[in-house]
Amino acid sequence: MQKELSLKSLTIIGVLGALSAVLGMTPLGFIPLGPISITIMHIPVIIGAIYGGVTVGASVGLIFGIVSLIRAIIAPTVISPALYNPLISILPRVLIGVVTGYSYMAFQNSSSKILKYSIPAALGSLTNTIGFLSGLYFFYGRELANLLGGSSLVGKGVIGIGLSNGVPEMIVAAIITTATMSKIKNL
Repeated sequence: MQKELSLKSLTIIGVLGALSAVLGMTPLGFIPLGPISITIMHIPVIIGAIYGGVTVGASVGLIFGIVSLIRAIIAPTVISPALYNPLISILPRVLIGVVTGYSYMAFQNSSSKILKYSIPAALGSLTNTIGFLSGLYFFYGRELANLLGGSSLVGKGVIGIGLSNGVPEMIVAAIITTATMSKIKNL
């Protein structure tokens, strides 16, 4: 019995990890929404945590984090130096799986799909946003201040990004995850 579960978990990790890599290395991982672009790269981690548990979610999150680090190296942007730090590029992505998995366990017996799937998805997405942006702020706030021309702008900028990107990402994650998990659980 344990081998079957292990094989199932490894398969889920492989498939969702590959999907994370494709989303992370191509423009498919972003949805343009007016002046902003929201990411959906964290959704395979969320689905993995709900479908396969905390270990599966954390493993898919690890793959997502490693892909983020690799992308920062091969296609650098202004914030790429921050992503070279695994506490920013990898840890928040692993924590998506942990938070989502435990949140799902708390709500898994609910008959409400919103409680069962949407809340854990939203919390997983929020974990990514808070983990990434707070790491950026605490580890690289001074460098960001230099880029923005004043330290008082850094905190406001981080909060602005969190609200303008984080909230839509939470909503999209909740919608896609609830629709996906409703179909998967009916198979």
